[in-house]
Amino acid sequence: MSVLLLAVALVALASAQPSVSIALPGKDTLPATPRPGLFVRPNGRVIDAVSWAYKTEPLRIVAPEWFLEARYDFVVDAGDGAPEPALRQALEEKFAIVGGWETRPVDTWILERSPQGAALRLADGERRGLEGRSGSIRGAAEPSVLARVLRMLLQREVLDETGIGGAFQISISWRPGDEDSMIRAFREAGFDLRREYRDTKVLVVYSAWWPDAPKPPRYACEPNPAVKGAIEALSSYDVSLPFEQRFASRRELVEEYPEDIFAGMAAQEVVRGQPDLNAEREWALRHYERMQDRTAADFLHARLLGKVDPAGSRALLRKVIEREPDFAWAHLALAEAAGTASEAEGALRRFRERCPSSLADAPLYERVTDPELLRAASDAFQRSLAGPIDAASLAAFPHYWRIRRRAGTPNWPANWLALDLARIRAMARPSDPAWVAALEAGRELAAAAR
Repeated sequence: MSVLLLAVALVALASAQPSVSIALPGKDTLPATPRPGLFVRPNGRVIDAVSWAYKTEPLRIVAPEWFLEARYDFVVDAGDGAPEPALRQALEEKFAIVGGWETRPVDTWILERSPQGAALRLADGERRGLEGRSGSIRGAAEPSVLARVLRMLLQREVLDETGIGGAFQISISWRPGDEDSMIRAFREAGFDLRREYRDTKVLVVYSAWWPDAPKPPRYACEPNPAVKGAIEALSSYDVSLPFEQRFASRRELVEEYPEDIFAGMAAQEVVRGQPDLNAEREWALRHYERMQDRTAADFLHARLLGKVDPAGSRALLRKVIEREPDFAWAHLALAEAAGTASEAEGALRRFRERCPSSLADAPLYERVTDPELLRAASDAFQRSLAGPIDAASLAAFPHYWRIRRRAGTPNWPANWLALDLARIRAMARPSDPAWVAALEAGRELAAAAR
């Protein structure tokens, strides 16, 4: 009898264990009847599953970009229990997630009552609720609800600090993507919007693995850490020195990484556009002839021609892209050598599709006229520049500020510029030319905005 009871208990225990399935979309038949303890998300993003499992919001998760891209069918059946713990464990096992909670400064919009804005109208007896669309919010609700709707539209943190309760009539319209227009529209409706960094508890994913990731492109968006470190260590370039001395560190870099496009591009930077540096150019061309990777060699050759023979560069780059359509840096080189603004804009779009976090294209938006492309680039650079400042981001800031000004209205939002300048000033690198140049560019733009 005791053996039978033990067997029954084991069966009951097994049946009480949550069942979890994380499968590629369309692989399995999903439960159709919702009930407590059952979590079903067909074709769901990993970021949303992590958000639900850890009881936070996607905006408060710092994770690899593929969390936004990867999609699965998620099914958790916890019986009478809560499905979140089982989903957390399954996510950590499948994607090898290692993470933790941190308090970090987060770029945040603050909603306040405007002392100079219009008087708020109480929503007496009106149906409560807000309808939020790109560029407009209408309805009747409390300011806290208004902040939540704006947060959803902007996909940014928004805090209600109006200090007032009660529901009000709300009708706010602005030009989508234009923050100046949005600030003015809220002020006309009786509210102030300002931006600052606020300490926020966020879930930080330190590492994770995408087991079903698509095959990566042959040529990456960023150099590997060893090459990146070697590039950053390059000595300064003095054209008054003999060739062997002035080019030594770059030649050593290329000899150490002979097939690496990033080492090749770094060596080119002192040669491109300098017709009198023949020794360097001839050395580079001889190296390209010896390279085994002919696509990389043709790309570097075309890029070297970009400023002295744009037509020849374009012709060779088009052949490279025909062979390797996902070669992001070939698209960027084509944008630089493009004969027309429309050709440059198309190449920039293709580069940004493949390398959305890169800052390398920032200098090339001076000739862009498409307002949608300018706004998209402005938003992308803002996200990329929100983290710690390094040499690449320091050089990109002045370009980003000019792009942001051109992407919006003629009234430059000086408060955004002031926040960025404060971050740069805190680095305190008076001997760094890039640091000095960024501060000078910021001061000039701030003066022009007055």
